[in-house]
Amino acid sequence: MLGLMIKDVYTIKRQFKIVVLMSIFYIGFSILDNNIGFLSFVALFANIGLILPIFSYDEKGQWDKYARILPVSYEKMVLSRYVEVLIVNGVMLAILIPISLFVKKPEEEFLEILSILVAVISIGVLLISIMFPIIYKKGIEKARIMIFVVILVPTCLIATLAKWNINIDLHQILVSPVVGFISYHLYIICPLIAAVSLALSYQISKSIVAKKEY
Repeated sequence: MLGLMIKDVYTIKRQFKIVVLMSIFYIGFSILDNNIGFLSFVALFANIGLILPIFSYDEKGQWDKYARILPVSYEKMVLSRYVEVLIVNGVMLAILIPISLFVKKPEEEFLEILSILVAVISIGVLLISIMFPIIYKKGIEKARIMIFVVILVPTCLIATLAKWNINIDLHQILVSPVVGFISYHLYIICPLIAAVSLALSYQISKSIVAKKEY
């Protein structure tokens, strides 16, 4: 499995440089503007910019057909991608926490900053968890279209509700005990949801690859 991960590192060498440059750009803006919001882009961009291109390069080079003759089980081939997701997000969290402490405003609490970063990274992991099974089933190009639709539908729904002036008492929702509990424990709840979604995604992807014919 280590060999598969090393192969992926070489595959995205050029993409890695782009992600690093973009990360420096957003981190610079975050420091100059004294705003941790820009750090959220770094976390999301790392997931999309590093993980997904691997599938594109593999699909173009028909890697999966070649991989079938290697002495590596399909479980390890799938598992290696999920381990890479954990490594990328773990590294991003380790980098962004010290930077956020430097950038944060005096009135902002560390727990609040940590919750935001963990929530953003968890959203990235959740998105990857949805995308991986679709990629293994339909291929990277079709998966991009399907994910675009998945994101577009809720966005359009929210816009439609806003246009119809649906009366929702947001203040009442935000001050409710349940929302308060979730907000205070966001740094615990988000990783748990991300971990469960990633584990389920792995099982689904493994099942898809086992039945797939190349």
